[in-house]
Amino acid sequence: MPLPSLASFPPLRKAQAIATCVFVIDVFTPQSMALYMFYSVAVLMAARSRRQEPVIMLGYICTLMTAAGAAFSPGEADFAAIVYNRIASAILIWTVVVFCLPSERRKGDRR
Repeated sequence: MPLPSLASFPPLRKAQAIATCVFVIDVFTPQSMALYMFYSVAVLMAARSRRQEPVIMLGYICTLMTAAGAAFSPGEADFAAIVYNRIASAILIWTVVVFCLPSERRKGDRR
């Protein structure tokens, strides 16, 4: 039996996999590396599902994973810098969520 290709997976599964990979990498990298900004890529992938709820839910999950990554990431860094960078990441995540949500006006244009 051949293995399924990556293209055969639904966008939400891909988004979940990306978010999980970013979290695992975040936990094992020092605080000074801002790899958690890549959670926005997971939100972009979820937006391909064309439904609002998964995008919003993944935004919440990625925000929580960003905070959890701050607690578990190794390394010595300035606390204020850690908080600032994690808040900036949450703002980026929610900016992507807002831009990816389908608006009623755009839905009307497609008709």
